[in-house]
Amino acid sequence: MSPISEQRPWSRLLVAAVLRNESSAAAVRGRALVDEDAVGPVDVAAGAFSATVAGCAAAITAQTVPASVWKAITSFARGNERLQDAVDGVEQSVHLDHLMTEDWDEPLVPRAHQVGRNCACDGSGVCEHVAALVYAVADLIDEEPALFLRWRGCTPEAARLEEPLASAVEIDASDEDAWRAGPLPEPRPLRPLPVAAVLKRLGRSKLELRGEDLAVVLERAYVAFAESGENI
Repeated sequence: MSPISEQRPWSRLLVAAVLRNESSAAAVRGRALVDEDAVGPVDVAAGAFSATVAGCAAAITAQTVPASVWKAITSFARGNERLQDAVDGVEQSVHLDHLMTEDWDEPLVPRAHQVGRNCACDGSGVCEHVAALVYAVADLIDEEPALFLRWRGCTPEAARLEEPLASAVEIDASDEDAWRAGPLPEPRPLRPLPVAAVLKRLGRSKLELRGEDLAVVLERAYVAFAESGENI
């Protein structure tokens, strides 16, 4: 088992999110259980890592990344080798996690409060069996990063999903009330977005300008506009 200092970004962040406090007795005992080969085969499914650990059924769960977000991410990553390798599950990238958190408000590695910990021996899931499971999972992710993407629902199939179309609503054109708008909802507080956040959400345009995708050219323009505005 790799020491935590040698683990790569996704596995290191996942261990920190699940354990919260690595100095706890449960974490120390969890490491020992991995060394004792007490962790059975790990099942990897969308939203759940699970295994039998020393006779106890343990699982680590999280909501998957929305398909619409992952579709936008894969589109944006095309042509960017650093991001493309991460999206393909070839390399672990802290840059991809940062990008998804800042521009899509959807971290690739779920934070501690977004992770579910379940074990047959402890309803809270804060036990040595869950600790052992996350260490075993971290080793698997370091060998095959694509397993982490599968857990997060970030698969090629998800990237190809189309948003369902809203069902048509029949309206009686002679009814004046049908054309009268209802009350507007209370506006939500505005969240400041990074420069060119909208471009990043939309992804590549597939239109080229002097050999570069139009989205790349526009992003540089957005940055220039933002910097000039700060100097006014």
